[in-house]
Amino acid sequence: VARPGAGGAGTRGRGGIDQDVTTANSIGHPPHTLRADPVLSSKNKQFVISVTWKKPFGDVLNYRLYRVDGPTVSPTAFARKTLLTQTTLTSFTDDKVNPGATYTYFATARTVDGNESGMSNAWTVTVPK
Repeated sequence: VARPGAGGAGTRGRGGIDQDVTTANSIGHPPHTLRADPVLSSKNKQFVISVTWKKPFGDVLNYRLYRVDGPTVSPTAFARKTLLTQTTLTSFTDDKVNPGATYTYFATARTVDGNESGMSNAWTVTVPK
């Protein structure tokens, strides 16, 4: 089961894994239309999570994709986020998931001048058993 979570955007500021949830929601031009869906892997017949997003306005150097274990990006959960990848692509396959577990994903964009955006919309998904 996949469903959208909470996310947002606003003005520029510091970004990255060290920011708190208030700061992450206040920085502009994050990736948008992020979604995460379970997909059955043809390699090992296990479910993986396919995460995709759209490029924001402006020049993007790369993206950072984060995962929170659980159904929301609360301030407490946000503090325990995991950086899954840094990539120039607008998609990622998370193959380090457990059947029945719930995860919430969000992405940020890094600009050529070194700034990191606020978080994209968040998307929550439960891995099928």
